[in-house]
Amino acid sequence: MKLRSLTVLAVVVMLAACEKDSITTKPQLRLTSISSDFVPLGGSLSFTFEFSDKEGDLSRPMGIEKISSSCADVGYIDTVKFAFPDIPGTSNTDGILEVNLNSVNLYPVRCHGQDSVEQAVFKFWIKDDAGNISDTVTTEPITIVK
Repeated sequence: MKLRSLTVLAVVVMLAACEKDSITTKPQLRLTSISSDFVPLGGSLSFTFEFSDKEGDLSRPMGIEKISSSCADVGYIDTVKFAFPDIPGTSNTDGILEVNLNSVNLYPVRCHGQDSVEQAVFKFWIKDDAGNISDTVTTEPITIVK
């Protein structure tokens, strides 16, 4: 019985050690929630992410791309406006990040003669100070009333 307990304990310790090593040099970004898949006129949209970076050198802005299925003019790529919050530059940094988009960010230009409802997907990525870029996170289509 004592040997079995030690084996279970050893497996738990190894799993915990492996979990610590899962933080990589390449920043990691994972979408955990979206406030809604429907945004009414004048509404806003919030995205919540988990992030990690082995060196903790995340100070560059987050990249966001909006792709509209109904009007290319309301799409955009922004790598300046959405600054990463100040975080301590420690090794094995991880945390939660929330991005809030208001009506100006959701539809910065109105397409004339187009429907008042659009379907859009959003893509997000982070880049650390060493130039390492996370994988891109892409949302499911979101309905936006313009």
